[in-house]
Parts: sequence; C-alpha cells; structure tokens
Amino acid sequence: MSPPAPAASIELAETLRIGIAAATTLLLAGGLVASWRRRPELLRRTRSGLLAGLALLTILVWWFPYQKGFGVWFHYWDSFHYYIGGKYFPELGYTRIYACTVTADVEAGYGTRAGGATIRNLETNQLESARPLIADPDRCKRHFSEARWRAFSNDVAWFRRGLPLDAWLKIRTDHGYNAPPAWGLLGSLLANTAPASVGQLRLLTSIDPLLLALMFGAVAWAFGWRAMCIALIFWGTNQPTRWEWVGGSILRYDWLAASVGGLCCLRRGHPAAAGILLAHATCLRIFPVMIPAAMALAALTRMRRERSWLPARNHLRFAASLAGTVALLVAASSWTAGGFQSWVAFAENSRLHVATASTNLVGARALLSYRHDERAGVTVDRSRWEPYAAWKASRAETFARRLPVYLALGLASVVLVALAASRNPDWVTAVLGVGLIPVLLELSSYYFAILLAFAFLWTRHEAIGVGLLLFSIATWLFRCGELDCDVASAWISGLILLFVAFSTLLALRRPPPEEAGSRPRA
Repeated sequence: MSPPAPAASIELAETLRIGIAAATTLLLAGGLVASWRRRPELLRRTRSGLLAGLALLTILVWWFPYQKGFGVWFHYWDSFHYYIGGKYFPELGYTRIYACTVTADVEAGYGTRAGGATIRNLETNQLESARPLIADPDRCKRHFSEARWRAFSNDVAWFRRGLPLDAWLKIRTDHGYNAPPAWGLLGSLLANTAPASVGQLRLLTSIDPLLLALMFGAVAWAFGWRAMCIALIFWGTNQPTRWEWVGGSILRYDWLAASVGGLCCLRRGHPAAAGILLAHATCLRIFPVMIPAAMALAALTRMRRERSWLPARNHLRFAASLAGTVALLVAASSWTAGGFQSWVAFAENSRLHVATASTNLVGARALLSYRHDERAGVTVDRSRWEPYAAWKASRAETFARRLPVYLALGLASVVLVALAASRNPDWVTAVLGVGLIPVLLELSSYYFAILLAFAFLWTRHEAIGVGLLLFSIATWLFRCGELDCDVASAWISGLILLFVAFSTLLALRRPPPEEAGSRPRA
C-alpha cells in the first residue's frame, strides 16, 4: 500500500487490461480455429503483429497508473517490510519489526498516536494494543547497538514521511517480514549499502523490472516470442497478481524469474542449469519446490517404463545440481544470518502463517475452508482487537470437516501429473508441477503469477493459451471490494483449479506432430 494513484488512471488501466486479455483471447481462438481447419497460416502475420502490439501495451498498462501518484516507482508498504526486515534481520528476526517500529515512533514524538493504535503481535499473529510497548522500550532496543538503533530509527523515519500517518499506523497490522534467510543473502546486502532515501529505493526497486525483462527474454529464447507474448499478457492482465500487491517493491519477483528460468533451461535441454535456478527459487519462496517434485515424478515414471533402478542421466544431473545449490544456499544464508537457527525461526514463522487464515489466500485449501453463511462480511466484529477471530475459527473448523476432500483432490492431481509425465517431455511435466501449487498449497493471490508458465504449453496445445486468457478475464469478475475479500478469493481459487484441471487433462493427449517438434514454434 502506498499513496493512492489517481482513481481515473487505475480505472482506465483496469479497463485496458480486460480489453487486452479479451483481444488476445480472440486472437488465440482464431489461431485455434485455423489449426482445426488445417489452415494455420491464415492471417498468421496479422495475428502475430496484433499479438506483439498487445504485449507491448500490457507492459505500459501494468504500471503506468502508479507513476504519477507515487512520484517514484516504489511501493512504500511492501518495501518497508522487505527493506527494514532484511536490513535489520539480526536485530528484528521475524517477530520484532512492528514492536521496534512503535518504539522508534515514540522516540520521534508520535507516542500518543502510536500508543492508541493496533499492532499485530508477530509471535502469535493476533492484533493487540500497542500501548504496552511504550512502557518497555528496552524490550526492543536491547537487541540493537547504539549505532544500529540510530540507523534503524532514521530508516523508519524515512518510510514514515512517505505515508499519511493513518496509513503508517495501519502498516503494523500486516503480517511482518516473512522472507526465508536465503532471500537475505542479497536483500540484506543491498539494503545495507546506504540509508533509506529516494535514490536508494529507486535503485533497489529497479531490480525487479530488470529481472522480469530477463525472464521474458528467456521465455522467448526457450519457447518462442509468441509464447512469450502470451505469458506476458497473462501476467500483466489478470486481477489476482496486479501491481498493487508487490509491484514497485524490492526483489519480489526474484523467485518468479528463477522458476521460469529453470523451466526455460529444461525446455532447451540444460538440466543442470535448471536445477540451479529451481533450487534458488525454492530457497527464496519454498513453494516452487512443486516443480522439482514434478520432475521427480517424471524420473520415477521413466524408471518404471524402462524397468531401471537408476534415473536417467539428465535426471541425475538435475537432481545433483538442485541438491548442491540448496545445500550451498542454506549454508551461506545460515552463516550470514547468524546460524542455522535462522532457518528454524523461519520454519516456526511459516508454521504460524500457515495456521493463520487471511482473506487474500488462494488455493484448494482456501476454497474448502469457505462457507458463504460464515464469510468475513457476516462474522467479522470490528469492535474487537482481533476482528477476524470468529471468521478464522470458522475457516479452520470447515476445513477440518472437508479434509478428506482435500486429500482426495491432492492425490488425484499427483496421479494425473504422473500420467502426463509418461506421455510428455520433462519440461511439460515441470509446468504441470506449477499446477500442483494451488492444489496442495495455500498462498497469497499475487504468487499465482507463476501460472504464466502454462503459456508455454500453448506451443503444444493451443487451447491452453485460450483457457489461460479466459481465466485472466474471468478473474476481474471477482474483486475484493466489490465482494467480501474471502468471497472473491474463493471464486478465484475455483477458477484456478478448473483451469489447472483443464490444462492437465489436455496434456494427457499427445499433441499433433507439428506441435510436438523438438523446437518451439516462432
């Protein structure tokens, strides 16, 4: 959250996103019909030119409404968590970022407003009064040296000046800094290069656009420029992963670039490089582990088919580079973050988050936890310190009753991916592994930018490209604000699961010979 961009610009951008997705859907549907009628070259150049133009327009529409409103391209709310949390991780850990921010506010003369505000206790994930923190400033400051506390206070003051006071006080009700220690290897190093300033934040928040440009370049290299355009258009037009969440922040797309880069390397026959990149993605965000898990299914399927006890050479190279990179990143991050205890703390923090419901969580678990008669709009009590307590309890109870459905859905999905692995190249299986993420895990909506990987399957099954863009259009029917946020998330979860099921079932069919060739269509 940052100072609001002009509402008219955002409304125009949203309209353009829907229009771009709709136009792309028509283009891809036209290509699909041409293929069915055995006339794939019909208006091919015209369709290609329009596709390229829509991709270029998507780049502009994704971010332009926020430039005038924010002044510079960075996201105060999200950047605060990752800049402060990463830079001062040795002092703050995963639980003290809000408590120490309150202490710094009090010393800066904001005691009255800060003491009356609500704060999230990151040890319990419950909302509480900030007043007890004012009475015991040493509770936070004892973790800092004098020099580090001065630096921390100055950095906090810079972020405080960038937001209206009400928004600044509200920032302490979020869920803290949650990056794994491996993220801090680079994130902490970069944040510690200088005090917070417009120049430094502008520099740090420019890294993600560079990573995204390299990522889409890799997609063009591996799958062809048309598949790259489809992936880019989906990424820039779907509603759950729009700019407002993590756009203009610090290293929030590094995991995505690494995941997609790994898939590209698999497509081009570089399993060792793929293992390195996917290991990096896994250590940065954990959930990309579903892609290597799908590769394990591919290896087991091949061993069974060939009646061999040994994996194929390419699978061994992938596994060796994956394991070696994970070991290296865990060791390096443990050394820089104060020992392996940092990973233990991350695991505990993650356990707490998994057990805590949130209205923007998406996936099979979020869908199965939903009951319309106990949605947030009905059960939230704003008079309590923890307004969502009854809602969270209801979600946990509902999911517990539906756990057998969740387990059956997960098992069916794994079986389908294993079946698809027996009929497809490894890179296809790896993409289908992306589809296991919403089935088996529950994540914030913006992480489902990873679904852009399904655009790669368009090179084998054109209907998947059409389905991906139809999904992008459909997400705009279910927006937080127009609906209760948990209602919108439940609908989005259902749409994702339907699309993943459609794509996985389609992948069970062998593509036409011209689509199954060794080189991507370009």
